[in-house]
Amino acid sequence: MPYDPASANPLAGNPLESRADMSRALLALFDPLLACFSKGNARVTLNGGAAHFDRAAADLEGFARPLWGLAPLGAGNGDFAYWHRFAEGLANGTDPAHPEYWGTVNGRDQRMVELAALGFALALVPEKIWEPLDARARSNVVAYLKHARQFDYADNNWKFFRIFVDIALDRLGADFDRSLTRQYLEELEGFYIGDGWYRDGNVRRIDHYIPFAMHFYGLIYSKLVDDDYAKRYRERAVLFARDFRHWFAADGATIPLRPQPDLSLCLRRLLVGARLCRCRGSATGRSQASLPAASALVEGQADCRSRRRAVDRFRLSEPADVGELQFRRLALLGLQGLSAAGDPR
Repeated sequence: MPYDPASANPLAGNPLESRADMSRALLALFDPLLACFSKGNARVTLNGGAAHFDRAAADLEGFARPLWGLAPLGAGNGDFAYWHRFAEGLANGTDPAHPEYWGTVNGRDQRMVELAALGFALALVPEKIWEPLDARARSNVVAYLKHARQFDYADNNWKFFRIFVDIALDRLGADFDRSLTRQYLEELEGFYIGDGWYRDGNVRRIDHYIPFAMHFYGLIYSKLVDDDYAKRYRERAVLFARDFRHWFAADGATIPLRPQPDLSLCLRRLLVGARLCRCRGSATGRSQASLPAASALVEGQADCRSRRRAVDRFRLSEPADVGELQFRRLALLGLQGLSAAGDPR
């Protein structure tokens, strides 16, 4: 029987119009992951058939990625009953003596990517996953982050990942080499071309990572830190959005992307991030009506995906496809929920 994405969509029937709708959608996406948590809560094991990294890193990915959505939910005082799982998992995953230890970073590693989500969550909701830890667990967490951040990250948007870890270390009162933070902030500046556009590294590459990585991470940074870099990130996002709005049709459909069919959904990150930071003066401002609503963005993408499958010879396996889409929707909807804090609807 052909796989029908709509039949497995936890968001079906949700209008995605209010903060309550967003919170409900986020939890609906998270709930299926509960059965995948390990005994010690440090690993979430999904289909790893498409991963090009080791099992422990893949399980850390499963653990960490939902935090892109859940941390904003917690910061916005949303109800979530499983913070204890993430606190316990954080303690066990960073404990070298625990069987669910995530493994040691000894060079450029997928774990660097996933630790960005942990840094984001530790900075945003320490009361949920840091304050419940005892002194030994806290020491292990700090040691793990400090060890990982000393290695060179990929020369592209990955540089933000060290910066997010460093923001967390700063807020937790840890002692670390801040010159590495400044180094990456300056190197990211070198990727900026002008008029809101970046390259994704010191290469001739300008692609979909510009809206959903460079700008998205910059806007998150500007929400967590108040400095000149943050100001520039907001200003550049406004400039970029004037071009970016033309990537969307009125029904929410956007440009199909490869190699991963759900990357199109990630393009909405810039729009969510701009609302999160209250960016004004562009197509991302809430006063503008030129962009589709959140429901149209998700449903338009689902319809676009469905049409594309009919003629696409390259298909991901069903579990991996659903898992990847689930992780990305978690982040998108969680940040949308946080950005709606104070929204009267």
